Amino acid sequence: MESSQKKNLLFLMMVFFAAALVIMYIFSLRSQLNEVRTNQGNYEEQIQSLSSIQNTDL
Repeated sequence: MESSQKKNLLFLMMVFFAAALVIMYIFSLRSQLNEVRTNQGNYEEQIQSLSSIQNTDL
């Protein structure tokens, strides 16, 4: 193989590796976002529950 072909192959391998890392990072962020949204929903339910208890105590 020529030197320029080796450099091109190495560059392409690095680009694909970087792209794979970016894709994995994006999926990780999406997973974390879904978890945060789920927790937010649970907290909103708990706040409504506590608010209704507080309103009945008055």
